[in-house]
Amino acid sequence: MAQWQMDSSKTTRKANNFSKGLDTEHSSFFVDENCVIDGYGFDFDSYPAVKVRAGRTNYGTSGGARTNLLTRYGNKYLVRAVGTKLQYNSSGTTWTDISGSYSDVEWAAANFDVNGPALLLVNPTNGGYYWNGSSMSSISQMPKGKYITTDSLRAYLAGVSGEEDYIYYSGFQDALDFTSESNSGTVQYYTASGGAISGLYSYNGAIWVFKKDSFAIIYHTGNAELSYRLVQISDNIGCVASKTICEVGPYLMWLGMDDVYIGAGDAARGIGAPIKKYLDQINKSAAGNAVAFSTNRRYYLCIPTGSNTYPDTCLVYDYIYRMWLPYSNNLPSINAGVTLNGDCYAASTSGQTFKMNDGTTDSGTTIPWMVQSRPFDDGIKEALKELYELHMLGYFPGGSTLKVQIAPDDTGSNWFDIEYDPISTSNSTQNKNLIVPLDTVPLCNYYMYKLTGTGPVTIQEVQRYSRILPVMH
Repeated sequence: MAQWQMDSSKTTRKANNFSKGLDTEHSSFFVDENCVIDGYGFDFDSYPAVKVRAGRTNYGTSGGARTNLLTRYGNKYLVRAVGTKLQYNSSGTTWTDISGSYSDVEWAAANFDVNGPALLLVNPTNGGYYWNGSSMSSISQMPKGKYITTDSLRAYLAGVSGEEDYIYYSGFQDALDFTSESNSGTVQYYTASGGAISGLYSYNGAIWVFKKDSFAIIYHTGNAELSYRLVQISDNIGCVASKTICEVGPYLMWLGMDDVYIGAGDAARGIGAPIKKYLDQINKSAAGNAVAFSTNRRYYLCIPTGSNTYPDTCLVYDYIYRMWLPYSNNLPSINAGVTLNGDCYAASTSGQTFKMNDGTTDSGTTIPWMVQSRPFDDGIKEALKELYELHMLGYFPGGSTLKVQIAPDDTGSNWFDIEYDPISTSNSTQNKNLIVPLDTVPLCNYYMYKLTGTGPVTIQEVQRYSRILPVMH
């Protein structure tokens, strides 16, 4: 094999971390060197380092049927609908049936006061009920609807068959009254393009009403002497999945037709550009099944991708850092999510409820992760180069695994595995030093790398050493 001579000025050392989060909006050549362009398995717990997310644990036994609702009764209980049953976690993770048998359909719920704390529940087949923590009672006057929300004054309901663009509101501080002419009533949300209401949410002293392509806000929700005022805010920002509407700190977030939106006051803006590649992968026919849950600063958006009908992929947004990370690509067909006392829960189509961000495994299975860099040219795009060393500064505890791959192009069409001695584990951060053989990875103008593995790994930085060949004319 021919040999070529190099002087030290042609040997480069570069380094990158992943502190800029996801960027799939721009050409990979033009994103920040510290961006993630693909991956899964991470959260912001050790930002600016990327740390493998926490796991999930089974929260009690499965309900044995599709989860049609996961909500909370005040700050005391979780309540779920599984198949034809309603259940609550009466003692820790023990699920206890709530009396009655109901249709196997999606429910909606909201907390209110009915002679004490109560959970209002409604579905489009059985109608309305309230549960006071011990007994279930029917609300005969409540229409059969799909969506319900409350403020401190009234209950609001939408999704009634034949009146899909109407919002019903209850009597003043009386969720049992939906018929009195002087106290309860309806508000129509008419738009030129038509369409049904796709979500309701009580936020910041007003009622936000969504269609798939627009949203409005209802003001003046006090006593009947004040006229209700529905004001359309946008005719191009809407919500396609009511279960993605979540409060995150001082903001409201939700999934639109082609973006993710964050709202406050009476305005909203898109923040989904960095995850455009993932949004483009949504199964459009199942977009309405997307789900979200949240903490006081993070929004976890769960979407169905490819041919999946229910969410399999999750992305996390931190509004303090204003960045996205790829959270998971192995969700177990999530169909509902909720936050109770600061803890996040989700439930699947098989009826299993999970406590999210809990533990270091996914119900006993090690957590898979992957992070992919942008293409690097080491400052000289036109020159061929030999990548010959990688040094990874990170935390690799016992039970973790690591695999390194290099692609000598910008498409990732050919990945070359880098062989090295099995990683040693440690309770402290260490450097993993890898030789990249020239007879394994060919000379290239640019390259990118991909790290995959399992277990609770944290990656601080990756250093790269390459030799630059003379540019041939």
